[in-house]
Amino acid sequence: MFDLAGDDTIQFGLGEPDFQPPPIAIKAFSRAMEEGRNKYTTTAGLPELRQKVAESWHHRDSNLDQSNVCITMSGTNALLDIFLALVNPGDNVLLPEPYFPLYPTDVVLCAGEPNMYPCYFENGFVPQLDDLKSRVNENTIAILYNFPSNPTGGNVTESQRDELVNFAKENDLWLITDEVYDKIVYDAEHVSFLGAGYDKVIMINSFSKTFAMTG
Repeated sequence: MFDLAGDDTIQFGLGEPDFQPPPIAIKAFSRAMEEGRNKYTTTAGLPELRQKVAESWHHRDSNLDQSNVCITMSGTNALLDIFLALVNPGDNVLLPEPYFPLYPTDVVLCAGEPNMYPCYFENGFVPQLDDLKSRVNENTIAILYNFPSNPTGGNVTESQRDELVNFAKENDLWLITDEVYDKIVYDAEHVSFLGAGYDKVIMINSFSKTFAMTG
């Protein structure tokens, strides 16, 4: 389908910015290659980079340091890594619908069961607690939230976020929050699930959307 689309087609299918990465990033890439910094690094990523990432979120949680951060090859890679770490055969994970296509696929790859909860237009694509509660059972180990949402663009207020965090806490679920579009919000401040009073939170973020570094 991509190949059949002409040059004048507006692409709604891929989350890929249509601008270049910042000049400072391009220069840093070039300088790193010239200085020979193009070999394998530590598994979790360069400590200096991990520390900088942690500090960038100190406005949400001042206790974060490099031990809380893992650098992966992409947000997609991070998503699979998280499911591989958490999901055992027979476990189920609450996932939003509509959804980013890899959510249920990754759970199935881990021999888990996708457990889809609805996000309706009339509710601003924010899940309702009754729909979530009806889907929890003894095999449910995690819930994934995606705000700002791909593909709906839905977002949450602080009060909605707190309700969704409390739901995860009350059911002792891992809370996976996909926030790769956190800087692409136009009508309100981004509301993060990080630092919202719950310890079992794993956040996915990415350089690809904010800085156009998808490659």
